[in-house]
Amino acid sequence: MITGFREIVPEDHRHKKARRAFTLRALRTSRMVLVRWRSLNSEFFFMNIKENSEFNLRAYTKAYTNCFY
Repeated sequence: MITGFREIVPEDHRHKKARRAFTLRALRTSRMVLVRWRSLNSEFFFMNIKENSEFNLRAYTKAYTNCFY
C-alpha cells in the first residue's frame, strides 16, 4: 500500500525547490493513501507503519496535515 513512499523524499531538505517538489508529490501520494486508509482499521494501519522500517512517518504526517489544513 505504501511501497515507494520513501523514494519521493528529497535527499536535501534545505533546497527550496526540492522541498516544494516533495510537498507536491507528498500531497498527491497522501491523497491516494488516505482513500485506502478510510477502508482499513486504524490500529491495523498504524501497526503496519511501525513494522515498515522504510516508511517515513514524519513525511507522511506532514503530507497528511497539508492535505486538510
